[in-house]
Amino acid sequence: MNRTSPEQFGRVNVLDITPSAENGLYPARVELGEAFKVTAQVFIEGRTKAGATVSVRNTRGTEKGRFPMICTNPGLDRWEAMVKIGDHSDLKPWEDGYADVKKQLGEWHIVVEGWEDTYASWLHDAQIKVEVGDDAENALESGAQLLERWAGARDSKLTADDKKTLREAAKAVADKSLDAT
Repeated sequence: MNRTSPEQFGRVNVLDITPSAENGLYPARVELGEAFKVTAQVFIEGRTKAGATVSVRNTRGTEKGRFPMICTNPGLDRWEAMVKIGDHSDLKPWEDGYADVKKQLGEWHIVVEGWEDTYASWLHDAQIKVEVGDDAENALESGAQLLERWAGARDSKLTADDKKTLREAAKAVADKSLDAT
């Protein structure tokens, strides 16, 4: 969809995705198992921090891989990730096992997802508040609640150890006997 005015953009914006052959007119091409770079401009309104992920989907829309993106140019909100589609194979069509390779061939879809990074936003604000000594206790309490919610989220796909680490971090952040820094 072509956007012609600012109000047509959503809260999280994802623009200028690469690779893009002829501005998306033709699909970009890559060998199975070959790593390639996906970049995008991802930003969000206000002071809130953004995050981004690349999802790789087959022609049926089934997600086959998810790659976290890293902000490589914060001033321009440029994010990138190295992505790989399928598994490389040197099998020939007449060799055993080629049927598995053939299932991977075809048009794949790369979806760049931009989202509000609640943790990064909280951490940024809390660091400022603790540094200047302004409402640090409230900032740390809200951080503890955020970490506790994250640990208890059913759809987080976290391991039991990860959840335990988050709960321990929440207790440490909420501990008023410790120095805020």
